[in-house]
Amino acid sequence: MVAGQRRSEILVIEDDDQVRDAIRALLESEGYSVLAASNGKDALERLNRIHPPALILLDLLMPVMSGQEFLAELIKEDAINFSKIPIVVITGASGDKWIESIKPFTAVSLRKPVDVDALLGIVAQYVSV
Repeated sequence: MVAGQRRSEILVIEDDDQVRDAIRALLESEGYSVLAASNGKDALERLNRIHPPALILLDLLMPVMSGQEFLAELIKEDAINFSKIPIVVITGASGDKWIESIKPFTAVSLRKPVDVDALLGIVAQYVSV
């Protein structure tokens, strides 16, 4: 990496420790730099301390602050100019109402269990190693 050049980071927001750790390990094994948060509130606090990530992977159903609430806060404050950051929703939520409600604010939606090749393909579209 050239001096002064920052590496693109991916923020994974997922409340399930095993899923979060698996996604992080997968992406890191592919050479990506990954930050993780266990809920939307934790993610907002991290976003206030870091450069905006190149990509956000977001679960919808989480305690403390859900994915929908996280998106609402980003929209309200636009603190990190979120409209320039692609957001990929990864959810186990049943029914299309969840996905439809956030579709205007997200790039792609994936259902759990996530197909690894599909996830890596989507990440590669938005972030270079």
